[in-house]
Amino acid sequence: MGRNSALFVVISLVMISSASHAEIYKCTKDDGSTEFSDEPCSRDAEKIDVNPTSQGGGNLSGGYSDEFIEERATRRKVESLNDRIEDLYEERKEVQSAMDAELVEYRSQRQRANNNLAGAVWENSLAKDADVIRERYQSEIDQINRDIERLKDRKNEIRNRD
Repeated sequence: MGRNSALFVVISLVMISSASHAEIYKCTKDDGSTEFSDEPCSRDAEKIDVNPTSQGGGNLSGGYSDEFIEERATRRKVESLNDRIEDLYEERKEVQSAMDAELVEYRSQRQRANNNLAGAVWENSLAKDADVIRERYQSEIDQINRDIERLKDRKNEIRNRD
């Protein structure tokens, strides 16, 4: 066996033996959620010894595996809700911009109506159109706001269950 091969085997054995003596730390965050880490995440971190079985697929000692899985699932749900909320904020901003653009066009048409003999009739029609534009977009914005609040409530429900 060559020198490089022997060195590779020694390094591999060291890495395998150090991985089999892993430490996990359980921390309670300020918001009350639980976090698991391979390093102490706060001063009150609780060390959880992991004794992996030689056959693989072992459980975390102390019965923490179910809690860990539930915490991870909860965290994923909350992250998914946060992503959806951010998407809705962006959608609301786009709807607001579209409304603003249409209202700018309305103001331009209104300005032209002032310079026309039939402008009074046209201006009245444009005013009604502007109201319709505002109502249509405001309805969409209100629905987005309701969706955001619903998702925030759902996120709080998930966090409070834990």
